Amino acid sequence: MSRILVVDDHQENHYLLRALFEGHGHRVDEASNGADALIAARRAPPDLIVADILMPVMDGFQLCREWKADARLGQIPFVFYTATYTDSQDEAFALSLGADAFIVKPIEPEELLATVNRQLTRDAPPEPAIQPADEAIVLKEYNAVLIHKLEQKMDQLEAASQRAYLTQERLALALEAAEAGIWDWDLASGHIVWSDAHARIFGLKSEQFDGRYETFRRCVHPDDIQALEDQVEAARARHLDYQHEFRVVWPDGSIHWVAGRGRFLRDESGNPMRMCGAVTDISQRKADEARLHLAAAVFQHSNEGVTITDADVRIVAVNAAFTRITGYREEEVLGKNPRFLQSGRHDRNFYTTLWSKLRATGHWQGEIWDRRKDGTVYPELLSISTVCDPTGKIVNYLGVFTDLSDIKSIQEQLDVLAHHDPLTGLPNRRLFHELLQLSIQRANREHDQVALLFIDLDRFKNINDSFGHPVGDRLLVKTAQRIKNVLRDIDLVARIGGDEFNIILDRLGDAREAAMVAERLIAVISEPFEIESNTFYVGASIGIALYPLDGGDAQTLQSNADTALYQAKGEGRGTYRFFATALAEAAKECMALETLLRQALNSQQLELHYQPQVSLSDGRVIGVEALARWNSPHLGMISPARFIPLAEETGLIVPLGEWALTTACRQMRDWLAAGKAPGYVAVNVSAVQLTRGDLMAAVRAALAESGIEPGQLELEITESFVMGDPEAAVRLLTELKELGVRIAIDDFGTGYSSLAYLKRLPVDLLKVDQGFVRGMLVDANDEAIVRAVIALGHSLGLEALAEGVETAAHAERLMALGCNSAQGWHYGRPAPG
Repeated sequence: MSRILVVDDHQENHYLLRALFEGHGHRVDEASNGADALIAARRAPPDLIVADILMPVMDGFQLCREWKADARLGQIPFVFYTATYTDSQDEAFALSLGADAFIVKPIEPEELLATVNRQLTRDAPPEPAIQPADEAIVLKEYNAVLIHKLEQKMDQLEAASQRAYLTQERLALALEAAEAGIWDWDLASGHIVWSDAHARIFGLKSEQFDGRYETFRRCVHPDDIQALEDQVEAARARHLDYQHEFRVVWPDGSIHWVAGRGRFLRDESGNPMRMCGAVTDISQRKADEARLHLAAAVFQHSNEGVTITDADVRIVAVNAAFTRITGYREEEVLGKNPRFLQSGRHDRNFYTTLWSKLRATGHWQGEIWDRRKDGTVYPELLSISTVCDPTGKIVNYLGVFTDLSDIKSIQEQLDVLAHHDPLTGLPNRRLFHELLQLSIQRANREHDQVALLFIDLDRFKNINDSFGHPVGDRLLVKTAQRIKNVLRDIDLVARIGGDEFNIILDRLGDAREAAMVAERLIAVISEPFEIESNTFYVGASIGIALYPLDGGDAQTLQSNADTALYQAKGEGRGTYRFFATALAEAAKECMALETLLRQALNSQQLELHYQPQVSLSDGRVIGVEALARWNSPHLGMISPARFIPLAEETGLIVPLGEWALTTACRQMRDWLAAGKAPGYVAVNVSAVQLTRGDLMAAVRAALAESGIEPGQLELEITESFVMGDPEAAVRLLTELKELGVRIAIDDFGTGYSSLAYLKRLPVDLLKVDQGFVRGMLVDANDEAIVRAVIALGHSLGLEALAEGVETAAHAERLMALGCNSAQGWHYGRPAPG
């Protein structure tokens, strides 16, 4: 006894085939669609399958494909039994899928049985002829068959809809053709009949619909009920067909779109008796329409320009961003090849490569320059893709582009900021170093010279600190312009930082040319600057190094130019110096000395010596000045004139000064404890210490740690610091005076003191510079200066102290001039405490 699986969605066919097969000794299993059939067969494989074609969920064609592809089921005979697919084309397609027999209804039972028995008793069939490479062809034929049948059934449905009465045949055609639900409304009784498909479309089972209009009405979305009923009433009143789209709400709360069509059937008097029609689920169509609407909105409102062409590269559509970016309206470009946008910046090879890649891969992306309608060219990021039909044939080209003009502009600005000084617009250190290397490479190839000039402005810091950064910035801008006016077009100037400028003199004939340029630069920079109704004077010191004489690479050349600049500044500023080997040796010695000085600060190699300050009236010691001494284990005793300027230049003067202040106060404490203390101990304070360090904190700490009275400490401030920033000096010295310490102006007479500021300074003592004191006995001008300083001090209520008193004659003359006190070798050399 063989097992036969019958697959059909019509129950009457099941009854017929079951009776026929079981009456002849076969066992029958049943399924209502292809999906259920596969599940049943895989669970218990039959000996043969008989299947209809047009079924819900999975039709017969798809079932056959799945059946023959299954390893267990593929050898089991597959018989099609259909009343719908009757063409030879249908049979050929079915057999190409692997079907073993194709039976068209109606057929005599004996013929059907004979066909089935032949399949049950035949040998195992050969492997299916269809190959993986034919998959696309099979799918195409399959779709063509379904579309053909759907069109046939729709035509039949349309013809049937014009008949006077709704027949069973019409219902079957509608169900098979479009998965439509059929309804029939008896207007006299109000009873409505739904097909099973209609119930499914409304989210119900057939038994859940009771035939009442109110039940139908509850399924319709509340917002759509009134419009639906208005359409039905309009169709009734105007003798028109009814057609409307509305939403239904399923029991689970989900919302689905349906399209309803219907017609009133009337009696001989024209009165409506029934209304019948169909509904179809159009949710997917609505979703597709929404997606299309969204895509259209994106297309039109995108910030990126979009161009669509046909396969012949003729424009068929552009969006609003295309018009905004290019300036062309859609009607101006439709039908044109986009090549009219070309800027001319790309050669033929560029476009050949572009099209080659596009045709090979279906995509190209890159930066390209195009031309706007107004003639300006602009950069864009362009992405081109091909659009193909199901056969792989190109039907469209899609171009999406972004205007890069703003991005390129920002990139250029960032590049300028990265390589140029934002204040002067000159190249910065980074760019200058690159250009110097290029100049050296060129000079090496062409065997000529390059001069590197390092410029440092003199007195700029005083102006910047006194008048503020805005004034200082304007001064730098004016200086940069003056420098550029001196140079040739082939030369280069850069601002390295602060008040430092570097210059490359290219294609130099000899060193004299560099010297001439340096002299002109010093001259133009020394001319007065007029800024905000003020006149300012600055100067310039210049160091020069030559390639290849002074260095074969950029780093060596820069180091040697810096050394030459250091020499120029050390020789009085306002001048220039060429690099020499001796300068390099001096620089190396200076660096070595700096290293030793740092070690000295940490290893207590420094000590203080004290020189007495004596009252000229009675010879009494009234105070002492603390002077730093350095006895190096490597170099022996090192002069303060050598290491103090180095400490100021390197910033080591700040910790050195704090050490001196603390040590002097401790010594004063020890003298007080021994009962041998002078009136005060004087400590020199550097201008660097005043500007960079926290002098107030250092003084408070030294006084607190030693315990001496503030009046027993005197701070000596240089006249140059006082007049460098008078207002700052007044504020600082006032705070120190309020603390109670004594204040003296050191080296008075060497600067350019303003009497207006001098009288505001809370100082106790003016110290006459030793240079004037030593020459006063032989130089009338020196004596006049000494006399004037003493008189000025007395007129301001200040005492005067003369430095550098080496003989009794000096002391007598000073006493005659009214000087209060003196200091020098005549009274005692500096000595340990």
